[in-house]
Amino acid sequence: MTLLTSTNLRDVTLQLGLVKDSIRVSEEPELAADQIATQGPVGILGDLPVQETPFSVKSYTSTFLENRQALTLTDALDSDASILSASASSRGSPNGDVFLSRGFKGVAVAVNGLFGLSDDLTNMYFVDRVDVFSGPSAFVMGAPESVGGVFNLQLKRADDRPYLLLASDFVGKSVYGARIDASRRFAPHNAFGARANALYREGEGEIRDSRLLIEGASLGLDFKSKVVQLSLDAQYLRNYNRAFQYVLIPVAEVVSLPRPMPTNLSTQPVWMDDTTSQKAILGRADVNLSPKWIATAGSGFSPSSTSIPGYCPVLLLDYFGTILCEQRNQLTDQNNYSTDFGLRGKVHTGAVSHSLMIGWNRVHDMESFGDFNDYGPSQPYNLYTSYRPTSPNYSFPAVTADYVVDDESTKGWYLGDTAGLLHDRLLLTGGFRRTIMRGKETYRGTSSSRYHQSAFTPSAAALFKATSQLSLYGNFIQALQPGFIAPPDTKNAGEIFPPIVSNQVEVGAKFQGRAWISTIALYRISEANGVVSTATNPPTFSQDGRQVNTGLEVNFAGDLFRGLHAILSGSFIDSRQRSTGDPTIEGKRTANVPAATERINLNWDIPRTKALAFDCNLKFTGAAAFDATNSYDVPAWISADLGVRYSFPKERPFTFRAQVANVSNSSYWISVFSGGLAPSGPRVVTVSISKSF
Repeated sequence: MTLLTSTNLRDVTLQLGLVKDSIRVSEEPELAADQIATQGPVGILGDLPVQETPFSVKSYTSTFLENRQALTLTDALDSDASILSASASSRGSPNGDVFLSRGFKGVAVAVNGLFGLSDDLTNMYFVDRVDVFSGPSAFVMGAPESVGGVFNLQLKRADDRPYLLLASDFVGKSVYGARIDASRRFAPHNAFGARANALYREGEGEIRDSRLLIEGASLGLDFKSKVVQLSLDAQYLRNYNRAFQYVLIPVAEVVSLPRPMPTNLSTQPVWMDDTTSQKAILGRADVNLSPKWIATAGSGFSPSSTSIPGYCPVLLLDYFGTILCEQRNQLTDQNNYSTDFGLRGKVHTGAVSHSLMIGWNRVHDMESFGDFNDYGPSQPYNLYTSYRPTSPNYSFPAVTADYVVDDESTKGWYLGDTAGLLHDRLLLTGGFRRTIMRGKETYRGTSSSRYHQSAFTPSAAALFKATSQLSLYGNFIQALQPGFIAPPDTKNAGEIFPPIVSNQVEVGAKFQGRAWISTIALYRISEANGVVSTATNPPTFSQDGRQVNTGLEVNFAGDLFRGLHAILSGSFIDSRQRSTGDPTIEGKRTANVPAATERINLNWDIPRTKALAFDCNLKFTGAAAFDATNSYDVPAWISADLGVRYSFPKERPFTFRAQVANVSNSSYWISVFSGGLAPSGPRVVTVSISKSF
C-alpha cells in the first residue's frame, strides 16, 4: 500500500471500513488556515488526496468546526453551496438535520464509517472532522440508498500530548452550558489512547417561550501498534426542545406565497415539545496482514428513542395567518446495528499497478412506533401574532411503541480495482456492489407487508494527472433504493416494484496551488419517481417519471492573500420532472430545488496580531418552485453570519469566540419539500470561552 505523506508526520493510524478504508495520517496537508483537508477517506478506495479522487469530495476539519461554533451538522455544512438544510439555523430551534445534496433528499450519515448509528440531530462536539462525498455512492461508500451524498463523521481521538479543555457557552437568549474535553496516551510508544468529552447546555432560546436542553458524554479508546489497530467508542446524547419552529403547509386556497412570519415565534403551540435520546457503541479492528494487505472489521449498535407528546402539521388557511393545528402524538423506539468487513491490498501486473478491494457490510434498522392518535384542532392562534396556546385541550393517553414495527436490513458485498497506468498518472477504477434489501412491517404482531429485493450497482471512474497540479476526472455511479409499494387506494394496491436505480454521470477538474485548491464538476443525476395515473378507475400506480438534475459545482479553498482565508462554493442546478405522464407537471422544475446557490466563508487574521481574527459566512440561495406544478416560487434569500475570536498565548491558549447568526434578523421562507415551507429562524448570538491545558 502506498502511503502518501506530508512533512512533520507524527503518527500513522489505520482507519479502514465501509467508509473509512484508509490509512489516516494525523498531519494531513490542510488549507484555508487548517480548515479544509486535502486528503481524506473515500470509502473503499481508501485515504486519497483530493487530486487523486475521481469523485467530488471535501473534508472539513476540527478547526473549521470550532471556528463555526457548530452545534449540529446543519451548522457544519452551511458553508457548502451543494448542500441545503431544511432549516436556516439549528441554533434558534434545533429540530433535526434534514438536507438536500445536489438537489436530492437521499443523504446518508456514517460515524467512523458505520451507517445507521447517527441521530437525526448530531452533536458536533464529539466530532473531529466531517468528510463529504457528493452524489450517488452505492459502490464506493456503501450507502446504496443515498442519491445526494454521504457525510462521514470522524470521532475525536487522543493526540500524543496530554490535553484538557474547559469551556463555558452561551447561546441567546439565555441558554448556558459547559464542556470538558480531556485526552491522554499511555504505555510505551503511546500505544493506548483515551479521549473523553462531556457537555451540558440548558435555557430559554431565541424562540419565544422556548426551552432547550442538551446533555451528552462520549469516550473514545484506541490502541495502535505495527500489526493491529483497535478503537472503541461509546456515546450518550439527549435533546429536549419546547416551542420550536416546524414545517408550515399553505392549503390549496392560498394560491400565492404568504408573507414571512416573525423570526422569533414558534409555528407550534408553545406547550408542544420533543425529546430524543440516543446511545451508541462502536468499534473497529484493523490488522496489517503484510506491508501491502490490510483486513478490517467494524461493528456498532445504537438504541434511540423519540417522544413527541403533541405536534401538528401546521396548515395556513389564509393570507391573514389563520392556523389549523391538528394535534397528534408520536413515540418511536429504534435499534440500529451496523457491521462491515473489508480486505484491501496492492499487486502489480507488469507496468500496471492494482489496488484491489473486496468486502461485505450490513445495516439493520428496527423501528417501533406507538399509536398515531388525532386529538383534533388546538386552540386557535395566528401565525403573525405572538399568542400561542400554552396548554393542550385534551388528556394524554398512555402510549407504547408496539403499534407498528418496521424491520429493515440492507446487506451486500463489493469487489473493485483501481488500475494505475503510465506510472500511475492514469487511474482507472471499476467494480460493483451486490445489494440485498429486506423489509417487513408488523401491526400489533400481525405481518402486513414485506419485501425482498436485490440488484447489482456497477461503477466506473477515471482520473488523469495532466500535470502535478491539474487532474481531470470522470465517473459513472449509481444509487439503489427499495422499490415503491402501490398505495391502498390504487388499482394495483400492494404491488411491490423492483429496486429504484439512480444514475450519475460526472466530469470535472481539480487544480491545486501552493496554498489553495479549486475544483469544478459538471454532473447529471436521474432518479425514478412514483406516478399515479387517473386513466383507469381506480387510478393505477406505476414506478415511472424521473427527477433529472443537471448541475455545475465550483469550489475554492485557500488564501486569497496573506491572512485572508476563503472557502467559496457555487452550485447551479437545472432540475426537471421527466417522463411523468402528467401534462400538468411534465418538464416543470422540481419543487424546492433552487437554480443557484452560493456560499462565501471568510476568515481574516488581523495583521500584526496573531491573536485576533474575524469571520464571515455569507449565504445566497436562489428562488425555488413551491410545488410540483410550479404554482409559484419561493423567493431567493440572503443571510449573513459574523464572528470574532481572540486567542492567547499560542500554546495552551485561552480562547474567546463570539458569533452572530442571521445578523440582520432577516425573515424569509425556506422551501423544504413540495408544498412545504420553513421559517428563516431568529438572530442568535453564540459565545464560547475556553482554556486548554
